[in-house]
Amino acid sequence: PHAASPRRRTRRHHSNFRLRPSLPGLNVVVAVSVLAAAGCAATEILLPAEVPKRVAGQILDELGGGRRGAMVRVLPPGGPGLAAESFEVSCADGGGHATMTTVRAGSTPAALFGVYELARRAGFGFMHPLHIVKPARPDWCQNFQGGPLGGPGSSGFKAANANVAHAAMVRGTHIHTQHPIELADVLNGVGRVRAGGGVGAPSEEEEAWKAGLRTWTMYLQWLVANKQNLVEWALLEWGSPDGFSTSDTRRRRLSELVAMAQEWGLRVAIDAPMNLQQQHAWRLQTGDLGGSWEAVVKRIDWLCSLGVDEVSTEIGSTEFSHTDPHTTVALLNTTVAYLSGKGRRLVVKNHVSTKQVAKGYKSPLRGSSQDLNFNYITYHADPRVISAPHTVQMYALEDPLVGSYGRHDFGDVREMMGIFEREGKPQVFFPETAYWVDFDNSVPLFLPLYATDRLRDIQLLAREAPSAGHLNFES
Repeated sequence: PHAASPRRRTRRHHSNFRLRPSLPGLNVVVAVSVLAAAGCAATEILLPAEVPKRVAGQILDELGGGRRGAMVRVLPPGGPGLAAESFEVSCADGGGHATMTTVRAGSTPAALFGVYELARRAGFGFMHPLHIVKPARPDWCQNFQGGPLGGPGSSGFKAANANVAHAAMVRGTHIHTQHPIELADVLNGVGRVRAGGGVGAPSEEEEAWKAGLRTWTMYLQWLVANKQNLVEWALLEWGSPDGFSTSDTRRRRLSELVAMAQEWGLRVAIDAPMNLQQQHAWRLQTGDLGGSWEAVVKRIDWLCSLGVDEVSTEIGSTEFSHTDPHTTVALLNTTVAYLSGKGRRLVVKNHVSTKQVAKGYKSPLRGSSQDLNFNYITYHADPRVISAPHTVQMYALEDPLVGSYGRHDFGDVREMMGIFEREGKPQVFFPETAYWVDFDNSVPLFLPLYATDRLRDIQLLAREAPSAGHLNFES
């Protein structure tokens, strides 16, 4: 089968594309030299001007190829009768081409969803970010519709308020760069210099950082191919607060990473804990800067200058130790008000530890007369705060646990999500989906158990908390 693939036989050839106005509103066209070299007529993929050039180039390079003389045409987004994340694909006789496949979409991100769903049905595979399965003879002639069905984004879905509606739409991935994973360097504005084999040493040099941008591009493509609409990562800090960690060089690099993701139609969040002191976290409130609100504002403004769409944060001094609940609520309320004034939202992670109590804050759990688990102090905070209930390891919400994080189950997490739902409080479910350290440290293995349990969670929350968005923690 490999020998029969013209793309494999001529892998040294690269796709050539040129910019030209070809149809009204369509100005990018690809001519695939790989097929030409193999004696086939070139396939054309026409993309609208709304698709940024870097994204268009990636699409044309990765998806170029197919049936003799086939054309894929993506119309300018915003067609009548299509919701923001919906798309429609239709195939007809192409006249001068063997087939003409047309993609209509309600927005530019939806147009990208449509293109990659078409590619998947044509025979491409997007299981791994760094390896796209490419068929020898893709079948571009497809007819189907795509978009939210009965859930967030569909015409029948009604949210309690605008904050809930926003949270409900989240289908995102949190890249836990506090762990030493493939993207940890580039997403923190550094690179890695390798000499004599091995993993090498971190480097702040420009070329070392740029070497990771190709991996970031592939990862963004993979997110969109799997219909994600948000990406988040943890920012790290080292050295003095006025050193490289907040330098203009790092700001420029991080801004470029954010812009690249937004070109793919992804919203971007950066995780910066309030004062959680573990794993080199870049904190909003640091001992070096003092505890004043002015110092926090300085850090928030630095994050916002990167162009991020929202800020995620974590509370407590560690995952297992808490800060003063009154001070924490006041800080969250002040922070969400400040970010709202800048047109940005605040997401607060609800950790899964069990032995921290917010004295003076009553628990809303059924039959409870005790104070609330500190991790859920967001229940008593400004209603604009988006809570992110967390689960760990491969366990699903309804599974028994065997002592993980001192737990026997996630019953309280599940109940709190139901309470948030009933009371119209915005939330995004935040389950661990592949974890680097200690528990299953030989990942990534694409363990089927993870995928199965996340599907079970989605099905359960569709019944019990349909307004909850989903943000997969992965490392």
